[in-house]
Amino acid sequence: MEIQILVSRRYARRVRRKELQAVARRALALERPGAALNLTVVIVSDRAMRNYNKRFHHVNAPTDVLSFPMAAGENYLGDIIISYDTAKVNARAAGWRVRDELQLLVTHG
Repeated sequence: MEIQILVSRRYARRVRRKELQAVARRALALERPGAALNLTVVIVSDRAMRNYNKRFHHVNAPTDVLSFPMAAGENYLGDIIISYDTAKVNARAAGWRVRDELQLLVTHG
């Protein structure tokens, strides 16, 4: 199982890649035990997320997470794009840490 975590330079020191990989691995192992699955998670700014959301969903606003699944039957599940900025706002509103919000978004993305 390969889980790639790509983080915008701006957030590189704030994101615990290995922790997010572990969370994704556990979630995938529960969902499809024994499967050799691959996934990419990308952490971006609100500005970048707004661009993705506008391009793919025609919504000119950032969102917390976008998922881009691949074709059924493939071992590569697809990409999950997460806005660090929106995750931070949502974490504060919920009263927990940004890292907890990122884990939630990886799991449910």
